[in-house]
Amino acid sequence: MFRTMNPVVVLLLFLLLPACQTARPEKELQPVVADSSSGVPDPAPSRIPVPVQPPAVKPNLTFVGAAFDSIHHIDTIRYKAFLFVGTAIPEPGKESLVEPGQRLIAEPLYVVSADGTVDLSNPRNAKLYSLYGKSPRESFLGKVTMIPGRGWFIVDVE
Repeated sequence: MFRTMNPVVVLLLFLLLPACQTARPEKELQPVVADSSSGVPDPAPSRIPVPVQPPAVKPNLTFVGAAFDSIHHIDTIRYKAFLFVGTAIPEPGKESLVEPGQRLIAEPLYVVSADGTVDLSNPRNAKLYSLYGKSPRESFLGKVTMIPGRGWFIVDVE
């Protein structure tokens, strides 16, 4: 019932199949280098490392109502907030990365200038900095996101 394929058809398939593959940009082929930071706080508190996301990726933000378990001050503007999430509402069309009852360790995601300095006169930065002096059991409303490999960040404060 089945006939053998014509050798010319087989040869054409063999030659055309590699041309149908999609070429990957060279950038994807570069090896990924792990972050080798030592974890030591930056000596200049006004200059902070900025977590970078590819520009085409929209962050998955979740609106949270959270209470502070504690806060660890890294320098004069940076801190790590140990949070207990009471409420979590994802953006429309997105899934929530955090659930009520979850505990997070989050840092502020300041807007920085090209040279890495933080301008506290920026309204968003001022709101993020307002959490610096919070005490345990105080709460806030804001938006958080998770950057893979970097952790949780507080993006905005209501």
